Amino acid sequence: MYDPARRRPIDYGTLGNLGSSARPLLYETVPKRGFDVGVHAFDIYRVQPNDLRFYRHSRSFSEVFFTQGGTQLDGLLNARLARTFSGGTTFSLDYRSINHLGQYRYQRDKHNSLTFGVWLPVGKRYDGFLIFSKNVNRQQENGGIVSDTVFGGAEFSGPINAEIRLPDERALTRVADQTLQLTQHLKFTGTADTGSRVLRATHVFAWSKHDYKFADAGLAQDSFFFDTFLVDRRGIRHFAALNRLDNSFTLSTFKAKNRGRPSDVLTVGLTHSFFNLNQEPRDSTLSNLFATGNLAITPSEKFAFVARGELGLLANFGEYHVSGELVLGFGKVGQLRAGLLSQRYPPSLLHHRLYVSKRLLWENDFEKPLENTLFATYALPLIGLEMTARTHLISNYLYFDQKRVAAQTTAPLQVVQFMVRENFALGPFWFDNTVALQQSNRSELLRLPRWFTKNSVYFSGKIFKKRLQ
Repeated sequence: MYDPARRRPIDYGTLGNLGSSARPLLYETVPKRGFDVGVHAFDIYRVQPNDLRFYRHSRSFSEVFFTQGGTQLDGLLNARLARTFSGGTTFSLDYRSINHLGQYRYQRDKHNSLTFGVWLPVGKRYDGFLIFSKNVNRQQENGGIVSDTVFGGAEFSGPINAEIRLPDERALTRVADQTLQLTQHLKFTGTADTGSRVLRATHVFAWSKHDYKFADAGLAQDSFFFDTFLVDRRGIRHFAALNRLDNSFTLSTFKAKNRGRPSDVLTVGLTHSFFNLNQEPRDSTLSNLFATGNLAITPSEKFAFVARGELGLLANFGEYHVSGELVLGFGKVGQLRAGLLSQRYPPSLLHHRLYVSKRLLWENDFEKPLENTLFATYALPLIGLEMTARTHLISNYLYFDQKRVAAQTTAPLQVVQFMVRENFALGPFWFDNTVALQQSNRSELLRLPRWFTKNSVYFSGKIFKKRLQ
């Protein structure tokens, strides 16, 4: 599946064309920590330093995927390259590009993502990773089509002729970020050999810059669309720039029974983030400080327990993130997984404060949301079956109302979900099936589908006398 919005168990909902703004159709609890701008419409198209893979091989590694759309302006490209040099130094590069014109007027998306880095081992005790990443997401905004042009008229000559809600065709969104990250590991004791306990210190330093911009200049007919957000007849503009410095230090100890698979891991550390925010026309700075910890007990494939915790300190007092997962394997009878997640975090910048054309539209003092998630999954690989039940409970839920204004509800919001996956094969023909159900007690706030089904039939095997797979 080439579309990132569909390359997951449950599809993301988009604006209809490849690369457009996306959000999950099944409610998800995303782990959060500290300050957040609140712009996540293009997250599935971006790559970060931790997404870069390194390969140790005696030969160079390269992989390229390209698909062409209906025109020369429609295409998707993914490319990866890696090489290990003498001495063990490894270089890796990952490039992704999406360019899609769309079927309707003025809805083109163009995204470019690049990440590359170097892995430098020194002796048996030090490993350094220097990685750079850059993402640029651009989207033309047409405001959607006018419904009457599709459903109310007797004739419809095609999508390209449908009337759009921003007919001036000048509204643009641009989101960009770049990150330089240095990760260093130093082993004090132990080696990679099995049965040897390792004590390791890790330091991660990252500098990143983020830009968020929306503009529609020279308003004519578009002015009717923006309603209360139109504070200047010359045009509408929202711009924010964020410079961020992250420092984290951790101490970890682990022991491996099998090479490359630790049987237990214990990690403690501190993470500090400094933010310099320019939100036209206002500048501000803030810091986040969290104590972190991880515990993993994985003696075999039949038992695993993993827990993670983050506790806010100083200005972040009262904020936290706790998650855990337990895995029990029963051989041919199947596998049972259960887990929980609980977190409390501050409102995002977009919910807290918004400037449009350098004019303050709102500045709120919302309560910090509290989220709790529980899930249980039973899997029977023998017949390709997996069933998951999940429940989310959110207090102080934040949303944007029908007037597109930030709001908060004090009544708890609950979402209950059930998903079944059944994947099986008949010879070289594969049948993948997914069915998901979800129910919310506040459907007027959380507008998501109550059910979703995804079914695929495809051929997978060797052809041309087993020379091509």
